Amino acid sequence: VLQVNGHNHLELEKAFGARSSESTKPLVVIAHTTKGKGISFMENTVLWHYRSPQNEEYENAIEELAGEL
Repeated sequence: VLQVNGHNHLELEKAFGARSSESTKPLVVIAHTTKGKGISFMENTVLWHYRSPQNEEYENAIEELAGEL
């Protein structure tokens, strides 16, 4: 069992490649994530686990994400 930051692509890639080709045992990767990561009004808010942003919410989310690039 490996635990990684589910928002870190390098950690995920390393974990997915961790199982050797000779291994007969399963590999479990637990990727810890945060709902709505990177969007102030969505982060850690249960509402966004099942609801999609509409109109202005969507535009605001895209702007916040674009600011992180």
